[in-house]
Amino acid sequence: MSELAVSEDEERKKSKKRQKRPRVALPPELQRYRKIPVAWAAEIKGISVDGFRRYYAHLIERVSPRRDAVTLGKLIDEV
Repeated sequence: MSELAVSEDEERKKSKKRQKRPRVALPPELQRYRKIPVAWAAEIKGISVDGFRRYYAHLIERVSPRRDAVTLGKLIDEV
């Protein structure tokens, strides 16, 4: 019985860790500073991801070792 109690406690702890944070909508004045994935930016410009990386490389920022992002305001300002 004690093994079942321990495993139930562990399951409760795991389920708490898995809970995601609620998504909060940014106010309109902060939308320009939002970081979006390169794939979304390429879709906005109407070109492929490879084409975006080639022609708009100056907009791409390395957010983490595995993630590249584009600031939405800079993308909108680009002609």
